Amino acid sequence: MAFADHGVHDATLHISPSTARAIPGAALLDYLKTATGVKNDARLAKLLHLSPPVISKVRSGKLSVSDAFILRVHETLDIPVRQIRAILAAR
Repeated sequence: MAFADHGVHDATLHISPSTARAIPGAALLDYLKTATGVKNDARLAKLLHLSPPVISKVRSGKLSVSDAFILRVHETLDIPVRQIRAILAAR
């Protein structure tokens, strides 16, 4: 499925520097929610074909964003891996 298939647009998101520093995964999830227009993490989990607890653990920092997670986002939403990594690296 492509980025456009989900109504994803090139979202310009202002990530709070404290959120990005504290929990990079949370910043990525916030970006994905904005980019896709989904209202909550449960919908995002469904869109990414992941269980809600995985999204919750990534948001809380209990689970790091793995290469497999990045690949899932890329393949599902057609977001370039470089862009995903840039969001995670924002400091």
